Amino acid sequence: MKLLIISLLLPLQMCAQNITGLWSGYLYNDTTRKYLPYELAISEDKDKSIGYSHAIILIDSFENISVKTVQIKKRNGKIFVEDEAFIYNNFIEPPPKGVRVFINMIYSDENSAVVLSGEWNTNRTKEYSSATGSIRLQKQKDFTHSKLIVKLHELDLSNTLSFLPVKKEKEILAIISDPDEIRISESESIKKEELKDISIAIPVKVSSPDLQPKFKEVVLTSSTSSIQKSKSIPAPKEKVKPLVIAPPQETVKKTLPVSQSKPKEKQIVIVSPPPIIKKQPAVLPPKEPEKKEIVISLPPPLAKPIIVKAPIFSAVDLATRKTETIKSVLFKSDSLVLSLYDNGEIDGDTVSVVLNGKVIIASQGLTTNAITKTIYITPELGDSLQLIMYAENLGSIPPNTGLLILQDGDDRYEIRFAGDFQKNSAIILRRKL
Repeated sequence: MKLLIISLLLPLQMCAQNITGLWSGYLYNDTTRKYLPYELAISEDKDKSIGYSHAIILIDSFENISVKTVQIKKRNGKIFVEDEAFIYNNFIEPPPKGVRVFINMIYSDENSAVVLSGEWNTNRTKEYSSATGSIRLQKQKDFTHSKLIVKLHELDLSNTLSFLPVKKEKEILAIISDPDEIRISESESIKKEELKDISIAIPVKVSSPDLQPKFKEVVLTSSTSSIQKSKSIPAPKEKVKPLVIAPPQETVKKTLPVSQSKPKEKQIVIVSPPPIIKKQPAVLPPKEPEKKEIVISLPPPLAKPIIVKAPIFSAVDLATRKTETIKSVLFKSDSLVLSLYDNGEIDGDTVSVVLNGKVIIASQGLTTNAITKTIYITPELGDSLQLIMYAENLGSIPPNTGLLILQDGDDRYEIRFAGDFQKNSAIILRRKL
């Protein structure tokens, strides 16, 4: 009876969960044994769910990005996602035709984080076999780090998402603080245009008995054609007075009557011979002694001291914090691949990883993209290793949390850890005998 009640309540519980929003995480490929960053945006409108997916496939250090429209369906307590069509890709080669991704997930709460997890597979075609793997996505509240949202903005599709705030179209509003200022500015612009067509008359001198020049008053006129505009401009309140430019006064010199001069009497000029100048021998100045140049050798300039900045150390308080062992793992391979992710909402968590007292990953920020490190088990390390996850900060949402995925050949371990300024999380690695 209890099982029957639980089975009946599961679909009702599923319907009560809100899956609308942005989900980010990874797809794990069972064939390539790689993690692919994956984002999913789910929008609901009138009981109909639509969505978009964003995946990154790294090939030869090149990020092949695909953005697709997907169908979202809820049935029997599960969420089914199915590819529809590409809306963007930057693939070097055309994507495989007829290959579609099918995902089925369940909704769960894990340590105050909302998670969708499950499995995925592709359909088999004539050229390609079916691929399989697992998926884990976490609901995000902060959209600033989402590559999918940015791409949908570029494609002008973000307005189709119901969980994004609706932005009204920008309207250009003319805010008039003082209508009189507008009128004054218009009249000034008219005056400037009028000045272009103003003909300036040159003042004319008028002769008069008192030899004082009289100037005619010249009124500047403008052509009416330049003032008429195609657009109607409101007339200013005050009438524009005609501009009068007074010509500069010029000083007039009076011409006095010239009296006839009497002829001058001839004057007899006696020219005396030039005096004879005796040439004296030139006296040469005494020769000054030659000045010898004194060369002073200066010491070479001192080289500026090179200032070496002190490196930023990681895990500086490792010895003072308490270390708590959260898991023990038996390994069989000679090398292990570590992948680090943010376990909850991306809030700026930064961690360092210490192997047997030596920092192997220094102060790395955790996101939905994996931070990978391969460690090689050499005889110097021994058969028992201690892996410590050291919290460099607490992020915006304490404590510092993360997800460590340990790949040992075909075996894979998912380990969630947490830490703060008083405690570290440690994993003990022992070789299988």
